[in-house]
Order: sequence, then C-alpha cells, then structure tokens
Amino acid sequence: MPLFRTILLSLSIFTLLAGEATAASNSGIRTYLTAIEKDGIPSTKSSLDFACQDRIFAILELDTKPKSHHKLVFLWQDPTGKVRERTQYPFTALQAHNRVWAWLKLSGGVGSVFMKWLDPNAGLDEFIGEWMIRFRLDGREVASQRFQVLC
Repeated sequence: MPLFRTILLSLSIFTLLAGEATAASNSGIRTYLTAIEKDGIPSTKSSLDFACQDRIFAILELDTKPKSHHKLVFLWQDPTGKVRERTQYPFTALQAHNRVWAWLKLSGGVGSVFMKWLDPNAGLDEFIGEWMIRFRLDGREVASQRFQVLC
C-alpha cells in the first residue's frame, strides 16, 4: 500500500503597525520566508534554508489603501515543480501597512508515523531539495522565492 504524503498548511492574516516592519520594496510589497516565530507570529528575519521539521512561513507585507479589498494566493511548489499546496485568501486591508502569512509544515505518509521515533525525517525524502513559493495578489504574481528543504 503506498504511503500517503500530506502537507499541512495554514493561512493567518495579521496586521502590524508600519513602523514595526522592515523596509518594503518600491512597489509597496515585500516578501520573505522564515522559520523563526514567537507565539505563532513569524519573525521579520528571513531565511532560505529549512529543515524538514520546520514550520516554514511565507510572509507578504503590503502597503495599500486602508479598507481596500484583495485576494492573496500562496502557491507552494515542491522540488519536482508540482504545486503541493495552494491557498486563496480574500482579505480587507485594515490599515496602510499589512502583514499576511501562510505556513507550511511537511509531514510524511501514514507509515512514517511508526518510524518517527527512530528517525524524525522518516517519510520526508521526497520533500528534500529546492522549493518555490509564488505570491499572487489580485490575480497577478507579485513575487516568487526559491528555498531549500534539507534533512
């Protein structure tokens, strides 16, 4: 019986005061990845290398008109180029500077649960390599970022 692979994904939306975030790009959009978090809120310190056990946060910071409506899509592509997760999230900007994120947590198949006590990376071999996250805002790709998953 083949092992089933699952990827857990959660999308959270939060806003921060403009002064709390680092500089945004010229277009008013900044994207980055991190595995560092405090109380479930991702750090502004970016990284491009992650372990199989990490919760990988993809963050989009957006400067926009308060009360404007948007649709954000996160596309997570595995090392083969297959889109493993796709999350669409409509939201209303609450203020001029907004911080939105999704997270990805890799998980092996059903059979790997029994091997986790021997090897925490059991069942995760297919996830090792270069991934790509694509950020789409209001129907247009605004950024993409390559990153590594290493076990």
